[in-house]
Amino acid sequence: MMPEQSWAWQAAEPASETDLRRLRDVAPIDLPHSYMQLLTVANGYEAGLSVQPLWLVIYPTHEVINIATSDTFSEDFPGFFVVGGNGAGEAIAFDTRSGSLGKIVSFDMTSIDLAESVREVATSFDELLTKIDT
Repeated sequence: MMPEQSWAWQAAEPASETDLRRLRDVAPIDLPHSYMQLLTVANGYEAGLSVQPLWLVIYPTHEVINIATSDTFSEDFPGFFVVGGNGAGEAIAFDTRSGSLGKIVSFDMTSIDLAESVREVATSFDELLTKIDT
């Protein structure tokens, strides 16, 4: 389900097919159709969330690729495929620690104590979309 376009959205231009292919290539998991579909509409956007962390920033594909291929990030935050943040130091990511898509979580990027900072935001990307304030 795609969220309706509204004043709450601050959307960027769509992602190119080249960027989407590169994103699929670096992802450690099969990315959900709804996430990929969203990028074909907006290659990055912001909106309010009805749950913590209260603001959702979906990063453009080139930023997600840079994070995914960063040695520093993969060493400090293993098992998370970061696709966004809240604009204030928290990452929003697919939890890939179980080897599948798993849930959507947020965590403090300034703390490597994941046991303390990881918080479930949604059980799936589709559920995350239902928590966007429109």
